Amino acid sequence: MSFDVELICLKNGEPDTFPAQIVRDAFERFIKSREEDVWILAFPDGGGGEMVAEDEEAGETNGVSIGSPSGDNIYDALYEVLRQTNSVMTWSFGGCAVANASVIADLPKELIEENGKPIIVGSGWEILAAIEAY
Repeated sequence: MSFDVELICLKNGEPDTFPAQIVRDAFERFIKSREEDVWILAFPDGGGGEMVAEDEEAGETNGVSIGSPSGDNIYDALYEVLRQTNSVMTWSFGGCAVANASVIADLPKELIEENGKPIIVGSGWEILAAIEAY
């Protein structure tokens, strides 16, 4: 099944930013190719995806979007960003996850109505399990 995931930073129900270096640290070593803000990812387990992220010059970002994520390793990288930021991760067919329960208070009511109550995750594997269970 093909789907998309989006990780977005929120504060008081509104988009917020975090250092773009967090995304680069989590994903840069897995970039197979890059064209401006589109990164083609390839992971050791054979998985990958097409990620839209800030270019290498950006100091701040509000998140990332990954089309057709596959494999297990990609979720480890997503978890690293999620745990270091005030972000929520959603997937295109519904559902969402946070790494820290305190983030839930910053989510807009509409996001929770659309995606359900966020699942609190502690690893990339738990993100994948939450997506598969949805």
